[in-house]
Amino acid sequence: MGSMRNFYFGAICAAWALTSAVPISAAGVQECDKALVISTYDSIASDRLDYRLAESVDEETYKKIKEKHGGGISVPIYGVPVGADYNQFKDNVRRYTLNQRRSESLNRDQALSVKWTGLDQIASSAYRQCLNTVLAMSPGKVTIAAVYATNTDVSFVVRYTKAGGQPDPIAMKWTTNLRTIDGSPLPNTLSSGADKYIVFRQPAVSQQIAFNSDAGGGVIPVAALPRRVPRPPCAAKAGPYNFDGTNCGDNYEISGRRALIRFGSGRQTSIPENNPQYDASIGKWLPGDFNGDGLTDLAHVARPIGRIHIHFAEVGGNFRSPTTLEIRQLIPGYDANLGNWDVSFDSSTGRAFLIHDPSLPDKRNHIWKSNGDGGFTMATTTK
Repeated sequence: MGSMRNFYFGAICAAWALTSAVPISAAGVQECDKALVISTYDSIASDRLDYRLAESVDEETYKKIKEKHGGGISVPIYGVPVGADYNQFKDNVRRYTLNQRRSESLNRDQALSVKWTGLDQIASSAYRQCLNTVLAMSPGKVTIAAVYATNTDVSFVVRYTKAGGQPDPIAMKWTTNLRTIDGSPLPNTLSSGADKYIVFRQPAVSQQIAFNSDAGGGVIPVAALPRRVPRPPCAAKAGPYNFDGTNCGDNYEISGRRALIRFGSGRQTSIPENNPQYDASIGKWLPGDFNGDGLTDLAHVARPIGRIHIHFAEVGGNFRSPTTLEIRQLIPGYDANLGNWDVSFDSSTGRAFLIHDPSLPDKRNHIWKSNGDGGFTMATTTK
């Protein structure tokens, strides 16, 4: 661990996680906090993040995260399915909260301590420019910043930048109950431009680091990492799909007139639940994320009646009442019974779409693309 940490320090000595020790504008704090969210949201251990951090993602940050992944992503943000847009993401946060029956939330210091655990060389570069710009507004100060954290320790770098006729080096006085990982004392002097690295043990209860010097002082909160949040248990992986948002591995099979849904958690349900007129045995079933919310939906091409039923999955394992496309009414003369239906994925939108190859002499395919709101638009292409 020591050699890895030394390599890490040497590689990112200019990258700092923002703390409250630097007297800078509130706007600077907010902007760098947003950058920290974007940098570390997909690096944090899943049992640390859940909806409590997802609640802190505002609309601007949400959009930046989606842009980072090409505009359409199917992975969760802090454990919550991303949704087709910000309103759906916030709705997923609410649904996830209700489904897990959780009421706890993180304050800002706790959230920041968790985000520190997501720092690595890649993450640090994403907000380095933001922090350097903000820190440049306060020359002649002592600053302390977290650069690395694990479940057992948290590492800080201390920097003094001389301005004007300030002394160099300066004397430092520390007040804290935190203990260094190797028992070494805290530095009693700082020289301008010579960074000092300090590795503390993670506190069992929230602590703070207070310091005073000829260049000013400050207080750094170091919140105890929140308890690990257990994920819903995965009884046994049932298949490759994610119908309920737990990523336990779900699957489906056709049983009589119903589609039987088997969740990796061990739970089962069926489509439809209470509709004796629905016949799941006809036609073809195609799984895909048709609205881009990170969950696997099911499209049922119901031959020979010329309908497509889209069953949109919801967090928790429920399916909405199906969206039904009456193809013969939408496009007179269109024969959905010819050829083959398949599914593909559009990385630019983060949504799956349907492909119909009628196997006709004109060698054309019909592409049914999801609009993200339950509707579909058909376009014809040449093979």
